[in-house]
Amino acid sequence: MQLKVIDPNQKNLPTLPLLIKVEDALYETDCLPGLVAAVVGREYLDVRTTKAAWNMRVNAARRMAALLGGFGIPAIVRDEKNLLADNRVCPPEEQEEMDEIDWAERDPVVIWAHPDRAFIISLMEAGMSHVGEHPDSYILRYGPPWEGINSQKCGACQYFKIECGVYGGNKAKDSGTQCAAFVPRQAKKAKSKKAFAVKYIGLDGTVPLAEAAYIVDRKALTDIDALADFSRWWEE
Repeated sequence: MQLKVIDPNQKNLPTLPLLIKVEDALYETDCLPGLVAAVVGREYLDVRTTKAAWNMRVNAARRMAALLGGFGIPAIVRDEKNLLADNRVCPPEEQEEMDEIDWAERDPVVIWAHPDRAFIISLMEAGMSHVGEHPDSYILRYGPPWEGINSQKCGACQYFKIECGVYGGNKAKDSGTQCAAFVPRQAKKAKSKKAFAVKYIGLDGTVPLAEAAYIVDRKALTDIDALADFSRWWEE
């Protein structure tokens, strides 16, 4: 798992398959958890429990929802079953400041805290991160490797060899059914021996993305009222 800061003044071209811009910083990475780490903090690369990773994404999503609130843009944070934050709801001591916000009359931005893939895609949709992908890569971008995929396991992942190429360690071929880093293995292509500049594909709203809806189908989960309400998370 690699995450590198790109210095705009450097002469070396990026070589990893993904680029992400977060605020004024630009990074390159080789996997989806690397994109998340660019947003929530480099320590995300060292997290090994799903609970700790979930907490980091939730905390980052809440901060971003609060940032949007500063511009009068309503936003919520959610996962499959829970409403985790609403930037129009605040602790009593912040209510006076909240009352001064001129809220836009629009549906709230939805930031997904889980899974990693939905987290990144929802931030892209909100314009809070911008991602580019190498034209030979299909980590986040939909393409041939994803066609017909309705489940996942380590044995079918492009990172799987003797050890996991993202998290390390030996993995059973049938494990990883919920792994955040999974990307279907694609046919190998001959690598060029000569380095050359590659124009990354900007993943804007016109480029189809691999949602992995077999894990969480965001398009089918639109009823906010059906979520368990934890928007007053500071009271927990």
